[in-house]
Amino acid sequence: MKRSILITTGMIAGLLFTSTGAFAASHGDSQRVQPQKHTVHKNVQKAHTKSIRGVNTAKLAQRIQKGVKSGKLTHGEARVAKQGLQSLKATIRVVLKDHKVTKWENSRVQKKNFQLTRKITQLMNNRTVAKGAQRSRSYASR
Repeated sequence: MKRSILITTGMIAGLLFTSTGAFAASHGDSQRVQPQKHTVHKNVQKAHTKSIRGVNTAKLAQRIQKGVKSGKLTHGEARVAKQGLQSLKATIRVVLKDHKVTKWENSRVQKKNFQLTRKITQLMNNRTVAKGAQRSRSYASR
């Protein structure tokens, strides 16, 4: 008889102890532990950044804007450069869609980036000057 009372008392004490902790945690206990968020695999997490190493579309867009502002790019040339930039962004979006960048996809993006950079440089250094810009770039000695 003493044995069963002892076991029953122990079970009740354990039940009260665990229910008190659960009750305190459910009513805004400030020391409650937050559940961990689902973590993503390292390689997949890098793909979520929407970028590929060595390709900076924001910097290219900034170069186009600076070229228009300085008069080195006409609005038509800027439009051509922006179309190339949109094409590059679309390629990056397609490449990163499956969160895996193969060597072939990476080389394709790098090639497009190089071609666009070269095209912007070529357009900025030709003799065409935007209206209202300084005339020192083209035939100033006329």
